[in-house]
Amino acid sequence: SIYWYVGVLFLLALCILFWNRWLMRFGLLGILFFVFGVWRTSLAEVNCANPRALCFYDGEKATVFGFIGSYPDERADGTTYTIEAKKLHTPEGAVAVFGRLLVRAPLYPKFAYGQAVALECHLEKPEPKKGDSFRYDRYLLTKGVSVLCQSPGTLEPTTELGAAAAGS
Repeated sequence: SIYWYVGVLFLLALCILFWNRWLMRFGLLGILFFVFGVWRTSLAEVNCANPRALCFYDGEKATVFGFIGSYPDERADGTTYTIEAKKLHTPEGAVAVFGRLLVRAPLYPKFAYGQAVALECHLEKPEPKKGDSFRYDRYLLTKGVSVLCQSPGTLEPTTELGAAAAGS
């Protein structure tokens, strides 16, 4: 909002005015960096009230169409894919969406970074575990992931989106 910009401009003006006083300069720059950090954190939050946001469909079973958004994380027991969602099919119909989701899949078939895929699953927002100081939901948010795919059905390549939607 406009308050962030006014506050940052005010702090910058104070830094310029008090540049010769090293203690004031140090304190004002510290506050300025703190404000930038808070502002950046607020930008990472996803507005789940927006019907175009993938997290809006929390708790629903749907078919997600998108692209593998980062390199797959292959382990001995399976592969974790981050999918950049572009379209969602629910019983109510199809809708264009934005957001990333995380899915655990078997080792085979393998999918490559940037490949278009269709995925059937139950969408859920990540929740912090009770009694645990590590906030897994916040960690995923730093990676841009706002939804987990629970009980995945099929994960298969698709041509429904076309190459133009991937940006290639």
